[in-house]
Amino acid sequence: MKQAPVFDEIYKNYLTEVSAIDLSLAGKRLGIQIDGDTAIIPFYGIPHRVSSKGVLDAEGRRPIHAVSVILCKYLLLCPKQEPPAANEWLRYPTTSD
Repeated sequence: MKQAPVFDEIYKNYLTEVSAIDLSLAGKRLGIQIDGDTAIIPFYGIPHRVSSKGVLDAEGRRPIHAVSVILCKYLLLCPKQEPPAANEWLRYPTTSD
């Protein structure tokens, strides 16, 4: 079954966003392996390679759209800073943040 063109557009947008992040920092924070410009993320025991060029499974194929979205969002939602210690108070962000 052919997927709608909007899914390819979403996929390309995520890859553009992935190209803008610091993968070495994300790798340290998430505990994943980084190989050059590619993050290697185990997903249900299967290593997937994520880079600005695409998302590939262990056999070099593009996984289903949902898996690609999950892996891209995993990288994109990685915090840029370490979270504070568990005993520290946090404030809610405001619109000026």
